[in-house]
Amino acid sequence: MADTIQCPNCGTPNDTGQSLCKACMNPLTAYSGQLRGEAHQGKLAGQVAYLETRPPAVIAMAVLNVVFALFCLGKVFANFAARPTINAEGTNYVASSLGAIGPIFGAILLVPTAIALGFLAWATWTQRPWTWMVDLAVLIVFALLTLRPAPTALFAVAAIVVGVLCMMPRTKGWYGLS
Repeated sequence: MADTIQCPNCGTPNDTGQSLCKACMNPLTAYSGQLRGEAHQGKLAGQVAYLETRPPAVIAMAVLNVVFALFCLGKVFANFAARPTINAEGTNYVASSLGAIGPIFGAILLVPTAIALGFLAWATWTQRPWTWMVDLAVLIVFALLTLRPAPTALFAVAAIVVGVLCMMPRTKGWYGLS
């Protein structure tokens, strides 16, 4: 018969090698208490709780990815709405047929880009380590797109603020990049 250890919580006999009670899941060792996140069991529980809290940069980056994806989809719809149509006299058939090519090519490029940005927002939110570098690349592209002469100063400021927040040690640590 194998050695047993009695659970201090419910009194159930457990095998010596177990770290959690088979009846009440109470920790039988200090290490299993740390893994369960009990605050009194040491430093590991505090680290886990710290890493489970999403930094503001992650929230901002996920939102920015979604906004950028929606912008891409909005651009597709705007291109289709602005394409040339047949005039009242019915004389510009060539312009209307060739005018549909640009929005189609735009859709071929922008719809997959929007899908990829949506996936990136999900991956950022769910703490995938590779997304930190990809998010920075998206921020650079976003910032470069805002350099055009348009009222996008707010977007440029948002890209800079989120970029600075992404470089903070807490954000890098949340991604596991310390």
